[in-house]
Amino acid sequence: MSGRESIGSRFGFIMLAAGCAIGLGNVWRFPFMAGANGGALFVLLYVTFLIILGLPVMMMELAVGRAAQRGLYGALRDLPEKRPSRWRFAGGVMLSGNLVLMMMYTTVTGWLLSYFCDFLTGRACDLTTAEALAGHFDDLLASPGRMSLFMLLASAVGFVVGICGLRSGVERVTKILMSSLFILLLGLSIHSLTLPGAKSGISFYLMPNVKNVSGGNFAAAVSGAMAQAFFTLSLGVGSMTIFGSYIGKRHSLASESLLIIGCDTLVALLSGVVIFSACFSYGITVDSGPSLLLISLAGVFNHLPAGRFWGAVFFLFLSIAALTTVIAVFENLVAFMIDEWHMDRRLAASVNFIVVSILSFPCLLGYNVLKKVHPLGGKSTILDFEDWLLSDLYLPLGAFVFVIFCCWRGWTWKKFLAEVNTGEGVKVPAWTKWYMKIVLPLLILALVVLGVYNRFFAGCGGEKSLLFDEYGNDSFHVVTTETTVSPSGAFAAEYSTDDPDTSGKCRLKVSHKSSGRSVLLGRGTRGAAYRWWETQLGDVLTVEYQENTHFSRVFVLYPHITADGSFKCRILYATPPLEEFPGGIPPEHIYPQIESVSTDGVLMLSLMWDYGPARGVKKTLEIPLFYGIPVAKQ
Repeated sequence: MSGRESIGSRFGFIMLAAGCAIGLGNVWRFPFMAGANGGALFVLLYVTFLIILGLPVMMMELAVGRAAQRGLYGALRDLPEKRPSRWRFAGGVMLSGNLVLMMMYTTVTGWLLSYFCDFLTGRACDLTTAEALAGHFDDLLASPGRMSLFMLLASAVGFVVGICGLRSGVERVTKILMSSLFILLLGLSIHSLTLPGAKSGISFYLMPNVKNVSGGNFAAAVSGAMAQAFFTLSLGVGSMTIFGSYIGKRHSLASESLLIIGCDTLVALLSGVVIFSACFSYGITVDSGPSLLLISLAGVFNHLPAGRFWGAVFFLFLSIAALTTVIAVFENLVAFMIDEWHMDRRLAASVNFIVVSILSFPCLLGYNVLKKVHPLGGKSTILDFEDWLLSDLYLPLGAFVFVIFCCWRGWTWKKFLAEVNTGEGVKVPAWTKWYMKIVLPLLILALVVLGVYNRFFAGCGGEKSLLFDEYGNDSFHVVTTETTVSPSGAFAAEYSTDDPDTSGKCRLKVSHKSSGRSVLLGRGTRGAAYRWWETQLGDVLTVEYQENTHFSRVFVLYPHITADGSFKCRILYATPPLEEFPGGIPPEHIYPQIESVSTDGVLMLSLMWDYGPARGVKKTLEIPLFYGIPVAKQ
């Protein structure tokens, strides 16, 4: 295509493509998945699936773009012999996934920019407790004005860089940002190795742990590695196609793809070094998502020497990782308007800035003005819906379209193989034809089914899933129960009992009012207060009871194996009125911890409590798990 812009160097192309692939999933999901599924064994599975699943689809995206010298829509229209091809309609739908990504990514990028500013100015330095850290994040979510400011700033970065041109703006700025990202990450990694718990953290993270992937958990580890390997590269919406259209044919696309995947994997691995070293040094749970970055890790920096500096550096690193994705996806949208609608770059960038900013507001307002809108039921947010739409539908289905287009109909295998092998470097052997035509699309469809199942069916829908035991002075035997778990993790449960004080008529209804944090659920007919926590093997929970309450009973709710392969359950404590407790003295603290889950379904739960003269007493409960719920093997 005469006069079309191109990338100036191979290094610029690798940084652009890697910047698009490298995102927050490398930081807030990969380390958690690795730690929960066998450490180094999960990493090995992850790398394997990057090669057999991510690499082929990436080569297809790049090949389609380079052959057509067009973005996704134009390439699917022009490459088939019959033109204009009807494949362009699929291309248009797939391209809209970039808008969905930007609608939520600008908001999340705004969170990171806000925290960077808070550490830079010292505003976040006094947040030393979990309550203060959670309250700080809640205050941000409840402030549409502040969130809008930083969301618009994230969008403006994509606009300003895009308006400067491909080489002078997008390529130049991305090379600077990506170089800075690797320098910051290397500095954070080296510093994290000096922390007191670094050795334990790295051992947990990267040493093989057969127990975590043995028996029934191995399938969960495999599925988790497959999903993470695919989604980390953001394939299926043409993000790589546009950059393929900007390069020449000097190097084979297998070589280019391997370099991109190598950069993405390096960032994921080094992020895990930082996170596990910090978490093990300061005894915090390795969670995933915003709670890991904006609550748990934000608190770590306030306990470090020069914590304000290191906190600012860490959130600058995260902001850069997010902004490189914003810039790359913004360029994809701008290029579509330039190629297909023949717009001037400045006009195309301006239109996209306005469109992206407007479409981003529902996600932003979903935490405040529109907080009562729950698109997926339960306590789901608009961001949850957009994330599900992109991760479980757009990306895998888009990748499936690429496979069919390149290997079956549309462009055909022969032309794809010739394009991908043009240039110096690694070649794709012809014998991979049937793997790419048969096995690869089946793997991708399996991901689609898995995503839909995990969202709408796993652990949901009127399942009898109450597990029960008691510790206390009173008889309280559950005879019937039904628990419904929504896709967001919220639940409502009803229990019928044969409590002699109520002549078998006591019914307790419990409703989960928010997700992710400890909440008061409700009260039974006898005035008992109930609290719940979601926990997993090795978690230690601290429970502080208010005046006129004391610990009496333990309930274990909804034990299950999660998608990442770890065992989880909800522990419910009943605290009857003080006068029912002998001596009228309440315990000051309860420290419950899940010790183990046996293969025959017995949960070992230890309880350490401070009560009157019996301070520091430890009680171990054996709680049988009923109803055939699957449990983790030890």
